[in-house]
Amino acid sequence: MRALNSASGSPPQQVEISDPRFAKTHPSALLHREVTASNLITITPLATYTGAGVPGGSTIRIGNGGAGYTGILRTLSETYLSQRPSADDRLSITWIPNHSRHSLIALLGGLVDVALTYEPDNEDLAICEGWARRVGQVFNDHFVIAGPVSNPAKLALSRNDTHGLNELDAALRSLVHAGQAGKALWHSRGDGSATFTKERELFAAAGVDGVTETADWLHTHPLTPYAALQRANTDGAYLLTDRATFLTAQQHNVIGGLRVFVEGGQQLLNPCAAMVRTDASTETVHLAAWLCGDEARGIVKDYGKTWAWRKALFTVPEQEDFTEEERLASVGTVSAMAKL
Repeated sequence: MRALNSASGSPPQQVEISDPRFAKTHPSALLHREVTASNLITITPLATYTGAGVPGGSTIRIGNGGAGYTGILRTLSETYLSQRPSADDRLSITWIPNHSRHSLIALLGGLVDVALTYEPDNEDLAICEGWARRVGQVFNDHFVIAGPVSNPAKLALSRNDTHGLNELDAALRSLVHAGQAGKALWHSRGDGSATFTKERELFAAAGVDGVTETADWLHTHPLTPYAALQRANTDGAYLLTDRATFLTAQQHNVIGGLRVFVEGGQQLLNPCAAMVRTDASTETVHLAAWLCGDEARGIVKDYGKTWAWRKALFTVPEQEDFTEEERLASVGTVSAMAKL
């Protein structure tokens, strides 16, 4: 089994959302939603996973953002490919990295075959428009608020309600007040991703003012989830990220200055669905269904438990939250975890 990663150093090939191949399939409202930092859709794979046979047969293209960087797509793809009959082992699976909305648009244009996305509203829109269907849910990721270990905003660790307020709202209010006082920095991706959409929803729900792009304490960096964590670590900033990417970056020892402060609860649930076009091939639907099935869930529930933090990255669809023992806020660093 081989994973062939794109390492040429050349920039990925991209196309504009205005490219006619998207609207040709369906004049989807997704094409006309809010303009973001980039309206470019990546169409070149970042990684290719192959079976034991000689590459060169058919390919199924998976569109996804953050999960690909954790390695879970590689593990799932290689397991799926290993089960194919030896006479039919020339199938390869590629990962094309885009955030959720762009992955759905790539699916619309036939540039990916399966979109693993985290935006139920946009998924429902695609379904209602008649060109896509949701095969099932693959796993749950979970948003977290992370920031510098020194904690200049004085956030309380995620445990109980604070002064009668939802702890998430209380943390966001503390961050805004600390930022306005020049004591804390917040990083936003500002890129139209599921993370950025959730970030805006959370600040609005917390009822805080002053969260604008012109605020001195709010810096926008349209980066991948992994690179956004690295930048926050360098700058000593807080940010909304996801548990899986946080644990991956910790495993790679590139964000030693960050820790998790707020996690858990329905507001921070980040479900990942497998979407295909209504005219998807039988092989594509078979792969998407396998990703949502029992064998894949067995992989998902244990993925990451052999890493330094000994914590699962995801929960299976029927488990919407981690137990207290599985949470991250009580652990500051990898070295602290090693002592447990």
